Amino acid sequence: MGNLIPDESIRRTLLSRLSEQVPDFDFAAVQLSAQLLMFSQQTIHLFENHFARWGLSQGRFAILMLLYNLPENDWTPVKLAESTHVTKATVTGLVNNLSRDGYITRRQHPGDGRKISLRLSESGEQFVQGMIPQHFERISQIYSNLDGQQIKQICDALALLQRAVTPDVAREIE
Repeated sequence: MGNLIPDESIRRTLLSRLSEQVPDFDFAAVQLSAQLLMFSQQTIHLFENHFARWGLSQGRFAILMLLYNLPENDWTPVKLAESTHVTKATVTGLVNNLSRDGYITRRQHPGDGRKISLRLSESGEQFVQGMIPQHFERISQIYSNLDGQQIKQICDALALLQRAVTPDVAREIE
């Protein structure tokens, strides 16, 4: 999968030329954006391949993790949509597929007969228990060239970026 972002040397030349043409060109901000895009695409590609081995997508994995690790929560499709920041329609499709595969069960909500509650089935629990060790080993492999301090520094820098891009800033851009 290509990422349509040029290699480092070409990118630097391109950015340098753009900075000559665009008033107030923020070279560092543009370079940061390009680096983040490249890393995001690379990471998404790695995880898509990893999840595909298990017949999963990122969304299906997220729902399985919520149901497995927080079974005490009263999970409904609406609550899953709110917790994962996706539409109800998206959750419906994910839930339908996970139910079809036998990983989750639907039951009438005990407090409100109009709702359904979602739980992992026995085979869903076994599936998650079998894949979790390999999943987290894969994550460790991805970042094995970094030590704990480097990982902490990157996490701190990413948290700083998340705080900098406030909802107000994002709305202005959209």
